[in-house]
Amino acid sequence: VDLLRLMKELRQVERRLRPGAEAPGGVRRCEPKDTLLEWDVAMGFPQDSTLQRGLEHWAALADEASADGGLLLLRVRFPVDFPKAPPEVWIQ
Repeated sequence: VDLLRLMKELRQVERRLRPGAEAPGGVRRCEPKDTLLEWDVAMGFPQDSTLQRGLEHWAALADEASADGGLLLLRVRFPVDFPKAPPEVWIQ
């Protein structure tokens, strides 16, 4: 695993998530879990987009009381042979 590359990429995302910065690709939150090889990511989309309206509708139907209502929650797991192999991504 190229941990230095993962650390660099995480720092880049964190810098872009600061107030006033443009978040990459709709990412609203990116947090490593117990290791650097597993991240939780929350994504949102433009307010007027069909996808964002769908996420908000689904959250309302699910009676979602968390702060993540209307966000797409992902778990990203990087394999030991990253970057030669892509990360695995699950919708939570």
